[in-house]
Amino acid sequence: MKQFILQRKYLVFYIAACIITCPAFAHAGSIVQGQAEVRLEDGVLIEDIHATYGTTTIDILLGLSRPHYHLALPVGLTATDFVIQAEVDPRIKTVDFIHAVDNPMPSTQSLFFPRVAIEYWNQPTRHTIGLNRGDSGGLPVPPPVPPPGAPVVVAIVDTGVDLTHPLLAGSLVPGVSVLPGEASTNDAPNGIDEDNDGIFDEVAGHGTFVAGLVHYVAPKAKIMPIRAMTSDGTSTSFLVAKGILEAVAAGANVINVSLGTLGDTSVISEAVLTAEGLGIIVVASSGNNATNGAQFPANYSLLYNTVGVSGTNDNDILASFSNFGVGVTLCAPSVNLVSSFHSGQYRSASGTSFSTALVTGTVARVLAWAPGTLPIALRATLVSTAAPIDALNPGFTGMLGAGRLDAANAFAAVGTVPPLIAGDLNGDGAVGLSDLNIMLSNFGQPGAIADIDGDGLANIDDLQLMLFMWGAS
Repeated sequence: MKQFILQRKYLVFYIAACIITCPAFAHAGSIVQGQAEVRLEDGVLIEDIHATYGTTTIDILLGLSRPHYHLALPVGLTATDFVIQAEVDPRIKTVDFIHAVDNPMPSTQSLFFPRVAIEYWNQPTRHTIGLNRGDSGGLPVPPPVPPPGAPVVVAIVDTGVDLTHPLLAGSLVPGVSVLPGEASTNDAPNGIDEDNDGIFDEVAGHGTFVAGLVHYVAPKAKIMPIRAMTSDGTSTSFLVAKGILEAVAAGANVINVSLGTLGDTSVISEAVLTAEGLGIIVVASSGNNATNGAQFPANYSLLYNTVGVSGTNDNDILASFSNFGVGVTLCAPSVNLVSSFHSGQYRSASGTSFSTALVTGTVARVLAWAPGTLPIALRATLVSTAAPIDALNPGFTGMLGAGRLDAANAFAAVGTVPPLIAGDLNGDGAVGLSDLNIMLSNFGQPGAIADIDGDGLANIDDLQLMLFMWGAS
């Protein structure tokens, strides 16, 4: 078995080495030299391993089948040489490389461009996935009320979240930072070039952007920031696994992982499996390398009930940067999305990181109506309700998972009121004068059906949304 594991590791390593010459793969999946991780056989002490190899312990990850030790290797001992030696050491149960989890922003996509709040509410994605902000929808009979219970908690394993952003006020719960020496979960630039590429803080705001899109779909969900990536977009497989386990320990119901690596590591695999075994679903991005095969942990959708998400535009065409094929469960809009950003700002950006957030938000809202639904059933709901898009993507038949996320159908599948057109307050399928009269009669009222954007009050923002959708049917 150890020999099989070794062969699999070297196959992954060989594939990564072959494609790493392409700039799009420049860091993802690369092995971190000078480090490794091991699990020990029963009764073996880590000190004995240190004495043999000259290693030291960087970190210990508990909460799995047995502890994973993150090791620093002595000068002169490469990660590959250590793995070769450790594979035949009877004291070591498993050994693995530490893989870099780097900048999740593809070179082919836009960066973060300034936007305003109204563009967040007005973006076409609302209609692409069939999203409605208010569950009442203006229907004559109030919809069923979700069973009472604690709010759904969504953990976002990322760069943290802007803890003072007005959009997310009241939606945040305490989180955890797993970055060494950095206790804050706040998502903000730090002025440090961690990856030595000459660019500072290129991914600052990424976690806040993801959080805003989760909130866009599930405004009643609680957001738990799990900071596992620097503002430069650097991390490791060990830190991602640790972030997932911290989310599990802190009581998350859904875990969003909008990052990944080409390296299939046992530490992330076991963390995902641990979450799933406790009824917690993991939703992960397929990656932005325009290649066949999702990155990890999205690729675990082949083995577990992880949901691997690829990206499309608002016309259901596969995004030019999105991965596809093996490991993809379904797609969601990923091009020119608008969301919250660090320092209280709004930005637009593209990437499978953000299509993943839309799927996560849908899962959270489904869980609010059907609490206790297990990952296998949640995944099945997403798959069975997705909109088929193969016909629109010749050349990618069978490579886009079940199709494009359809939040409307997913919500309906668990008994919620089907989403309506934003601004259609009387439920007649169009936005017109009757809706405007309802808006004006409820203007300024808390909790009214005219509260289109879900902020608790019918106000000028809702009127603007209605006018934006005027005549829609």
